[in-house]
Amino acid sequence: MNKIRIIDLLNKIANGEKLPFLIKYEDIILKYDLEGQDYRIYQNGYLFANLFEREDCKFLNDEVEIPEEEKKIPEKLNEFIHVDSLDYRTCNRMFETLTNKYNEIIDYLKIKGE
Repeated sequence: MNKIRIIDLLNKIANGEKLPFLIKYEDIILKYDLEGQDYRIYQNGYLFANLFEREDCKFLNDEVEIPEEEKKIPEKLNEFIHVDSLDYRTCNRMFETLTNKYNEIIDYLKIKGE
């Protein structure tokens, strides 16, 4: 795993440079949130926002690990689901799942600059 200091991540954000999509800090894997311009630490919290609440800035030299991203190509869909046989709630859940995955892919591509 590669490592980078937190201050260097902040500089990359400030300079509009490419960022790692995933980082590992204090044994927690975090994903970069494009809208918040921060690494999401919990459902409603962010790494940098939480760190800057501290009274000191010693964390700026802390290192985070950049895990090797697994390049998995998903299986192609071989069958189509017949919507006629699904109820409204099932269709909504499936659509929400697909929308979330699509948005995650778009965020990933934007962060990687592709």
